Amino acid sequence: RVSHDDDAYEEADEEDGDGLEQGGMEDEIIATQMVEDPGMPVEPEAAEAEAEEAEDDEAEADVNQAEAEDEEAETKDEEVEAKDDEVRVQSKGKCTEIVPDQPVPGELDVDTRRRTRRRVMGSAHAKLRPGGAALEECRKKAVYEEADRQDEEADRQDEELMECDADGGQWAEAAGMQAEEAEMQAEEAGMQAEEAGVQTEEAGVQAEEAGMQAEETGMQAKETGVQAEEAGMQAEVAEEADEEAGVQAEEAGMQAEEAGMQAEVAEEAEIQAEEAGLQAKGAEMQQSVELVYPTLRSACQALWTYQNVYGCVVDWWTGQASQEIDGADRICTMRIIDASTDIGGSSGVEVRILFSKEEKPPQPRARCGDIVRLQGVKIGVTAGRPSLTAIVGGPSQFVLFDGKTNEVRYEDKFANLVGGVGSKLA
Repeated sequence: RVSHDDDAYEEADEEDGDGLEQGGMEDEIIATQMVEDPGMPVEPEAAEAEAEEAEDDEAEADVNQAEAEDEEAETKDEEVEAKDDEVRVQSKGKCTEIVPDQPVPGELDVDTRRRTRRRVMGSAHAKLRPGGAALEECRKKAVYEEADRQDEEADRQDEELMECDADGGQWAEAAGMQAEEAEMQAEEAGMQAEEAGVQTEEAGVQAEEAGMQAEETGMQAKETGVQAEEAGMQAEVAEEADEEAGVQAEEAGMQAEEAGMQAEVAEEAEIQAEEAGLQAKGAEMQQSVELVYPTLRSACQALWTYQNVYGCVVDWWTGQASQEIDGADRICTMRIIDASTDIGGSSGVEVRILFSKEEKPPQPRARCGDIVRLQGVKIGVTAGRPSLTAIVGGPSQFVLFDGKTNEVRYEDKFANLVGGVGSKLA
């Protein structure tokens, strides 16, 4: 193998490595973007167009890269041939062969390869024999080996490209699935947008209804305010009416008080009229009744008539009548005598004096020796003996005089109207 300038091979290797590394990084970036954002909203037709355009771009990039690599290989071959020509011209007449068992420079690092190349070149220049056949053979062998290496590198690159194509197909398939998902999401988004539009429309209708209700509420509030104002005015009127009513009530009270005073005056007048009536009744009775006081014996002989009598009380007791007699229910019984009484062998005549509910029995009780004057008493018979019945407050009048002083101890209200009484017994 003829040693030549290894810098060209190193540059070619670095460029090939950079190209592959750059292509791999671009593919990795594309794959990363597709994986990190699979749900990115994409329109279905745009997604398909972008996927087809990406495939075309990748294919075109692969073709351009292959063409560039072929051009670089041809350029490198030309440079190698030119350098070989220079080496051949420089070593012409000095060497015809190279030591066969030296290590291949491409298998070492750059510095070692350069040192080896200098050592081999120095050794080759020392051992070359005159003649160009060996040099041509060495050059051809080096060219063939370089061509084989480049073919292997090309095969490796083709395999990588095939792998990239396979990965690109998978990426394209994944992109298609993502495009379908994006299309479905776009449809769902459209449906949601449509529903949102319907809801927005409904919300607008509700807002319009709410506005109408608010307007109605405002009108009602305005009407309520007017009604409140009217109610306030009515309240003022009612207050004025209450004040007037209070004044009228006060005036009515004063009038009632005056009426009460007038009623009192009228009552007094009525009492006076009643007294006048009683006086008139007494006068009438005085005119119509002849005041004759017979003895008890003579009076008892006129049964079932009304008589006027005087008598001296010999006995007195009070009680309750067993039943009402002419509206009177209280009774006092006495026994009286006069100079004519000796009736039936028993002294005195029994007198029952009935008092109406308005009258009261005389207090204190009558004593023996008191004088009693009875007017309008009814002559009757009790247990076969004559008896007198006087109804005080009715047709009868009753006056009781003290037997010692002859002063009046009791008199009913009609006693002065018939016959007169005075303060003492005449």
